[in-house]
Amino acid sequence: MDDQLPKPKLYRAPFWVMLIATILVAALHIWTYNTLKNLSPAAKRSLDSTLNLYIIGWPVLLLGETVIYWLISRKKPQKLYIWLHVSLIIFIFILVPFVSILANAFAARIYRPEEYFAYLRKISLFRTYTFWLFLVIGHAFFIATIVKSFTKRKVTIEGDEAAPGILDGILDEH
Repeated sequence: MDDQLPKPKLYRAPFWVMLIATILVAALHIWTYNTLKNLSPAAKRSLDSTLNLYIIGWPVLLLGETVIYWLISRKKPQKLYIWLHVSLIIFIFILVPFVSILANAFAARIYRPEEYFAYLRKISLFRTYTFWLFLVIGHAFFIATIVKSFTKRKVTIEGDEAAPGILDGILDEH
């Protein structure tokens, strides 16, 4: 029994962080949907068709990434890339919307209506550009993590280079 190889140390912290982030994103999206659909029946009809990606798509995508982190936890993944991806996901899906809600509530109290709508437009553009920019960057790190996790590592054995092979003498002559 002592001859068994030690089990590889699992690196599951990103899995748990992504799982919590996925649950928070799903809860935030469901809350947003319920808040918007209560505005009017017309808003509910238009929201039912347009927000399916928002409510279902993003949490499902994040859940898929979470499962991938579970699967690669044994493969000694690139930790820096993982944490950059996870941090950017948390930033764009949780922190930016939360800060935007607080900023909008604050701005509604200090701006006149015409200034407030100009402010909302700027904030909306900022959120859109930030979201897509950081989403692309984060997923570049995610793809790099997957590639590095499934790339075969070269294994070198000490003393192997110095030991002559059986055919080394014959091959050197030709």
